[in-house]
Amino acid sequence: FNNELNTIKSNNYEEDVLRNTSSVTFSAVRKTEDRIGGELLIRQTLDGKKILIPDFSAGIEYRLINSMEQFLLMNISRNSKIPSLNDLNWFPGGNPDLKNEYSWSGEIGYKGSFRISDRIEAGTDCNIFSNYIRDMIQWRPVEGSSFWITDNIRSVNTSGIEANIHAAFKSDGLNVNMTAGYAYTKATDRAPDLIEKQLIYVPANMLNGSLLIGYKN
Repeated sequence: FNNELNTIKSNNYEEDVLRNTSSVTFSAVRKTEDRIGGELLIRQTLDGKKILIPDFSAGIEYRLINSMEQFLLMNISRNSKIPSLNDLNWFPGGNPDLKNEYSWSGEIGYKGSFRISDRIEAGTDCNIFSNYIRDMIQWRPVEGSSFWITDNIRSVNTSGIEANIHAAFKSDGLNVNMTAGYAYTKATDRAPDLIEKQLIYVPANMLNGSLLIGYKN
């Protein structure tokens, strides 16, 4: 059970604001050495006095080879996002008539980890995903003005692929961890005049990497 109480007094609000949000989450996970595992999550949210449609997530994993950490994964979920108090009340630009954002998401992928030697472990994962977002909340600049406004985009589709690899080396107090990842995302507003244009703030290509080196403490 989670409860969040926010109260704001700000020069950028036309009046003081108070909001209380509560949620109850139930989750179940099955992890075994057998072929099939899975997880289920259901969340019910109360926004003030308004009961939202429940969110959920359901996933299944299938072990490709007995006793090895290699899995095929599938997941489907419904998620909602309540506008922040700034989205609703910031002046100028906030929109008190914003609707809640919600989405349907699905993905399928592979995850594996391997012990190359006593000192080296490696792993990789790759996922294909697709999201349908309804009433997406977005801030955008106003043409010819110095301030931004927020509103709902009626419907947005995002889809793509993401892949990550990592490796770890441990020896005599020395720890080295390396990761690298790439994601391609196509995100389009479903409005007829924008359907072929990439959504702002969503990069089509993103590459990242990190290197962490530690010695003893």
